[in-house]
Amino acid sequence: MTTRLLACLPLFLLAVQASALPVIDPTTLGLVEQVERGPRVKLSLEQLSACVVEEAGTLWLDLARADTLLDGRPLDAAAVTGSVCAGPWPFEAEESGYSYRRFRLECRVEGGRAELPLQGLFNRNINSEGWTDTGSVLVRVELSLARSGVDEPLVLADIPLRYRREGEGLRRLPALLEGPLLCKVDSRVPGTATVALKTDLPCSVALELDDGLCVQAMGDGRSHEIALRGLPTERELRYRVRLAGEPATEWLDLPLPGAGPDPIRFAYCGDSRDEDGGGDRGYLGVNLHALEPLLGLAYVNGAQAVLFGGDLISGYTTHPEDFRAQLQAFKQVAVGAWRERPLFAGIGNHETLLRIFQGDKIDWLGMDRWPYHAESAEAIFAQEICNPEDGPTPADPDLPGYAETVFSTRLGCVTAIFLNNVWWYNEHEELTGGNPQGYLLEDQLRWLEQQVAAADADPACAHIVVVAHEPVFPQGGHVKDSMWHGGDNKVRAWKAAADGSLAPLGPGILDVRNRLLHILTASPKTAAVLASHEHAYAKLLLTPQTPAGDPARDDPDGDGRLCEDGEPCSPVPGLRRPLWFFTSGSASPWYAQEPTPWAAWWKDQPGGEGACFYTSQESVLLFDAMPERIGLRVLNPFGEELDRIDNLLDSRP
Repeated sequence: MTTRLLACLPLFLLAVQASALPVIDPTTLGLVEQVERGPRVKLSLEQLSACVVEEAGTLWLDLARADTLLDGRPLDAAAVTGSVCAGPWPFEAEESGYSYRRFRLECRVEGGRAELPLQGLFNRNINSEGWTDTGSVLVRVELSLARSGVDEPLVLADIPLRYRREGEGLRRLPALLEGPLLCKVDSRVPGTATVALKTDLPCSVALELDDGLCVQAMGDGRSHEIALRGLPTERELRYRVRLAGEPATEWLDLPLPGAGPDPIRFAYCGDSRDEDGGGDRGYLGVNLHALEPLLGLAYVNGAQAVLFGGDLISGYTTHPEDFRAQLQAFKQVAVGAWRERPLFAGIGNHETLLRIFQGDKIDWLGMDRWPYHAESAEAIFAQEICNPEDGPTPADPDLPGYAETVFSTRLGCVTAIFLNNVWWYNEHEELTGGNPQGYLLEDQLRWLEQQVAAADADPACAHIVVVAHEPVFPQGGHVKDSMWHGGDNKVRAWKAAADGSLAPLGPGILDVRNRLLHILTASPKTAAVLASHEHAYAKLLLTPQTPAGDPARDDPDGDGRLCEDGEPCSPVPGLRRPLWFFTSGSASPWYAQEPTPWAAWWKDQPGGEGACFYTSQESVLLFDAMPERIGLRVLNPFGEELDRIDNLLDSRP
């Protein structure tokens, strides 16, 4: 849609856009743009929902209504085969607070059509919900396109539907295609929250609170972010969504922390992009198989909020609508926890929407998609994911924004600060300009200093946790990048000038990393730095004695690479105190541990296993924070405890 709009702009406006491009167009270097990369999602939830039609009191799935796949190919609906099954959504919601999916009735898709098996869910022997006339379900479709030889898989997806029995037939009702999702909860502004949702059909939307308040959504669109203000925090509130005047959800918790330094239990995890194994592991670019139980584990263990460290989806696509469809799938999978527990999602390197180029000497050059204001990963992530909006403004207006990918919030006695160290992605920044993985420009670092200073001055804040997708100290799978890049301090961000030259936008990445460490260890309140990116659980206690790399001392041969074999590896100079670093990115294909200077050093220290640890198991981190302490438990999907630290503050001298 954006590309079509740009094609209608006057030529002088297009010239302004081209002259302001802060990267070298790779086609001027002899590379050829590759239009296709993906899409991973060939039919979106939006398209599938639009394929549900009502005919003479029967609901059908009719793929003829989706005439085009997300990759632009025409869809021959008559060649679509597969299966459909249905089950109540949420399943037995009166007995289970955490919403989850189950399926029962099944039928076949032939020639792109299937009668949806919904009437049978009213049958007495399987009517688990006690329905009389109205049902709310997920319809699971698994579709393929018949080909000579091997059929082409099209999609595995769950379509939300509501319907009413009228006589012998069924009538479709408006349903929630996304949400409700609880967002923008902040103890600094007590009594506030935002509920984000999207409906499948146009209808009136309202939030009803159990104290009698009803807030009507504005506008006639299907996507809404409904702001709640001035709500009481001294008692628990509940809410439900009304569509077209009727309740469309059960009563849900609406937790709003007060303004004071209240205790808080919060969860952390990351990396839910798809993995090998088939089925739910590849659900529209999301690993439903791992993500749903991990968030369920956080929910049943009493987490009052969830921090998510990025790589929500598989991404790495050239199709904006594919990118949106994957983000929408993440929201659908996470809704079981998100509708009652605020979830704050950072952006990862797999939240990547690209232009891709190839040439004789470069097989693959991926760059953040421009125009940045409309088609960059940052722009579309901000449109799809509801986050706080207090981030910085880029010092350079030609660059992508930070909106809703860099932000902060306070939850009880904990201030959470999210950084974006995968911003303005470029796989070959040294050739065309752009930002390497892990790098932070000065405007983010300056904003971080302001946020830390504000938290230090806030008497209700006892602890600061910082979230950034790429680990500061990687241990497995991404030692070659993150904020280490194998010790290569030549890595940095570059911007292109109008004459085609490149200029650095800051010092080497290890100088930037050490600047970050000085900001964080200067505060007495910084308790932990949380990352994902590596598909494991890892921890590291950084001390003023831990070898981590000093650019001024650890490059005796002058090649810009620190801590190479046989070279010294020094501690970071000027650190004020120890600081914990944790990685949890394990809902994706696993990585094994790799050698690093910090891990090798800790293994030789007495008790080092308590300060440096790595496991490839899937995990969720549960933090218990109160003003005088902050503890951590790490659980695998079966509830087994992988690690425990009773008080992160005990490591301080």
